[in-house]
Amino acid sequence: MKTNIAKLIPFLVIPALIAVACGTASDEAPASSPVRQPPERPDWEPLIESETTSDGLKAILGTGDLGV
Repeated sequence: MKTNIAKLIPFLVIPALIAVACGTASDEAPASSPVRQPPERPDWEPLIESETTSDGLKAILGTGDLGV
């Protein structure tokens, strides 16, 4: 029984495309797009962060306003 190569092509090409699409990306920003800094805001306050645990976890308080 002969195997029809044309029937096997989708089973070879689609996983290859998925593997390429899921490849690792560089942490660096592309050279063509500069890193944008947020605008200066007088009402902006930095978030409150805890120390990093030995597991690598850190708690970050999402808002500085906890009033009712």
